[in-house]
Amino acid sequence: VTVDATTPVDPGTDTPAAPTITDVVDKAHTDVAVKDHGTTNVNEMTFSGKAEAGAQITLKDGDKTVLGTTTADKDGNWTLTPSVALADGAHNVTATATTAAGSSSPSAAFDFTVDTQAPGTPSIEGVVETAHPDQAVADHSTSKTPDVTFSGKAEANSTVVLTDSDGKEVGRGTADAAGNWHIDTQLADGAHDITATATDAAGNVSPASNGFDVT
Repeated sequence: VTVDATTPVDPGTDTPAAPTITDVVDKAHTDVAVKDHGTTNVNEMTFSGKAEAGAQITLKDGDKTVLGTTTADKDGNWTLTPSVALADGAHNVTATATTAAGSSSPSAAFDFTVDTQAPGTPSIEGVVETAHPDQAVADHSTSKTPDVTFSGKAEANSTVVLTDSDGKEVGRGTADAAGNWHIDTQLADGAHDITATATDAAGNVSPASNGFDVT
């Protein structure tokens, strides 16, 4: 008689495979993705991923804040939309899969920063002839050349866009770390009323600056 003293293993007690967070999108506009290690102006979002079929998924922000729970379907897919908007600031979100036996396994973190605050209003502080930087073009004046360079201040590292009164973009550039920007333009003959807006890394757009009128 052969005796097998090996204790049978209940597969339900095995630690589940680590779940994954595969997609994070805007709750209202699912074509707008939130990127891992990115910055976004989206604060209401839907998370989805893969896990062991039937596992309970607990979504956490940091070590303590539970964003919600759901259950992976028979194919291991899960989706969860937190019931509250996320605050501005850095977030470190993980999904933990828990089996019926109570074994659990966490995912890798999905890190991002929420920024819903628009940049401050930029300013246009100077306009010069592009070919002759010592030749200033005054507000409400006539320029002798269509090639003029605008400069001013905006939120550091923001994208600055110059727009004419007809809504047409006439130039864009990036503010440096100190908030300084310079944009070369080529204006058509006629009157122009140029304003500047700043867009930050999250996509928030500032109010428009005061207009600069030049003919």
